[in-house]
Amino acid sequence: MAHSGDVYRDKVDFLLDKYNLPKEETAYPGQHYPLSEEMSEADMRLKQNYRQVLAYLYKQKKYDDIMELYWEGLSYFDKNRFADFVRGLEEQGVLNNSLLVIVGDHGELWDDDNQGHNKGNGKNALSEALIRVPLIIWQKDFKGNLKIEKQIRSIDIVPTILSILEIENKKFDGANLTDYHSISDSLPAFSQFWQTDSALVTIFMNQVKAQGQFSEPEFSSRLTGASIRQAGFSLLDYYPEKGRAQSVFLKDNQPIKNPDDFCDELEVLRRRLDEYNEKTNNKYGGNKRIVKDSDREEIARQLRAIGYNV
Repeated sequence: MAHSGDVYRDKVDFLLDKYNLPKEETAYPGQHYPLSEEMSEADMRLKQNYRQVLAYLYKQKKYDDIMELYWEGLSYFDKNRFADFVRGLEEQGVLNNSLLVIVGDHGELWDDDNQGHNKGNGKNALSEALIRVPLIIWQKDFKGNLKIEKQIRSIDIVPTILSILEIENKKFDGANLTDYHSISDSLPAFSQFWQTDSALVTIFMNQVKAQGQFSEPEFSSRLTGASIRQAGFSLLDYYPEKGRAQSVFLKDNQPIKNPDDFCDELEVLRRRLDEYNEKTNNKYGGNKRIVKDSDREEIARQLRAIGYNV
């Protein structure tokens, strides 16, 4: 079987030819993974060219083509990398006395407002496509396999794991998913979308790398969006830096045409979401540092060199 690196390189070459894009031969040291080991020039060129393909497809609004590449990559990883990882755990006997927990960190969405999962103007950043992720909890010889169709939350994971391991624990905000009948759609699920000046993040990460140790960031993020999902209803708020906040009210993930028909439900969601936002804003909000225009432009130049639309 071909090495995964060879498969990746062949795929990028194929895409460049398919879309008639020039192959970049110069490697630009960028800001991809400031805390990781240095990338080779060959790897930098490879990543730059793949970014170039994505930038082209996004500019042409070929969102389905980008998602097809995304799913293709996931499928390849599942069959060729993750399968080997699990097989290795089995061969070493690790799974005989372990609990395996698999959870996605984010979804993926490409449209006029979003570029994957971490870029765009933030609109629709709290949609189902981005925040609904798989959760699998597996234990060898565990009896009572269960597929949960109800809404569950990240805060439900810890109490569930402790229950499976029969570890006594204090009361958590989350629910124990092994007790299926205690899982209720009336439990609220909160999500927030925070943004930080990318220039500040880049400067901070480079400082950490240069110092060789982590230090407390000297900047804060801005709450850009928040949502609450409860009992089949969803309220999604988006807070642009300028202008009025925008809200979307959904029932079973479909826009409600006449919100006046659900005044009571909307009032409850609004009150709870505002209370949650106030608590987190008080904890994480704050003033921003100011980045010099010269520093910002230099960072933008480096990001553009590796395919970002900045």
